Amino acid sequence: MAQPSPQQQAEGLIPPEVVRSEEVRIKDGAKLVTVGNAHGRYHLWCNIKTESCITPMPAKDYLVFASTTRWQFPGAPCCATLLLFEALSVTYNNQENIALVPADRSSAEFGMYGLNSWEKKP
Repeated sequence: MAQPSPQQQAEGLIPPEVVRSEEVRIKDGAKLVTVGNAHGRYHLWCNIKTESCITPMPAKDYLVFASTTRWQFPGAPCCATLLLFEALSVTYNNQENIALVPADRSSAEFGMYGLNSWEKKP
């Protein structure tokens, strides 16, 4: 995970983790998504009927917005947080939510998921 610079720390910024898609499956109306990096894997799910249930593309970097992430994209007037992405899409109640945002910001599309689990890579 990227460590915030002293300036970012002073501004209260907490950078998102960068991950890539590892596996996508459909089961019982849910899309099951595994994304990961050298540190570990996120096992996520989303309701396939929601607009924000996107399929992460292989070999493309995504930013993970969790409850503690607070990040300012270049040129943005304010910080992006998980709450912002939840307000623009859906919230999965009674569990931790995760937003996946394309790191290259090639589109405004992002995905919203419920977190099933996280596993540390050996």
